[in-house]
Amino acid sequence: MIKKLFSILFVLFVLVGTAHGGSQTASATLASAIIVNAREYLQEPTASPVTWNDTQLLVWLNDGQVDIAVRGRPLSSSVSVSLTADTYEYSVTGNWFGITDVVYINSDSIRKGLIRSDPASVGHENSVAEPAFYYEYADSVGVFPTLSSVTTETVVVYRTMRPTDVAAGAAVEVPLGYDRALTYYIVGQAQAKDQQFAKSKFYMDQYHAELDRLRFDYNEQIKKSRESVRP
Repeated sequence: MIKKLFSILFVLFVLVGTAHGGSQTASATLASAIIVNAREYLQEPTASPVTWNDTQLLVWLNDGQVDIAVRGRPLSSSVSVSLTADTYEYSVTGNWFGITDVVYINSDSIRKGLIRSDPASVGHENSVAEPAFYYEYADSVGVFPTLSSVTTETVVVYRTMRPTDVAAGAAVEVPLGYDRALTYYIVGQAQAKDQQFAKSKFYMDQYHAELDRLRFDYNEQIKKSRESVRP
């Protein structure tokens, strides 16, 4: 009984202590091929579309890419930002929508993960000689405490990226494993436009189930405790 209880507690710990991380191999599938697959589900051949034209299906494909990126966070990138003296906020370039982690690198190239915080915490930290916290605001990252003088200090900002719209002849930008999910999204939106709401719900449920499976299989990782990165 006790062993079973420990097993249950361990599973709960894993479920509540996970975070999105990593990205998979980019898909080489053309947007046009995803649209052809969607038409198979819609039972409307590509050669003579009646209800849904390719232009509309492509709009939903690109909408689906963004939804996948927001929900599954499979696209990631990092950028190095040079620190300047007595400066709290730094602009972070790129087509991103969220910051997942920030790592501080001092002049001796020693790396230290910063703790996520918020602007209201600035000035309330204990006496620390170097940055220990970060926050995200608009298109910037805040890093504090600030340094009174700098040489080569930087932070590496890890971001979740927003995919760009693709043309029909280009490859989709979400990873390879999301091709089926993207197809379901297109079909679900198309059925909703045709007011086939039961069918739309069925395919959107399939879409969300596919995202859940992919998150569990590929993108969920054990998140380290806050104490493990505390300065």
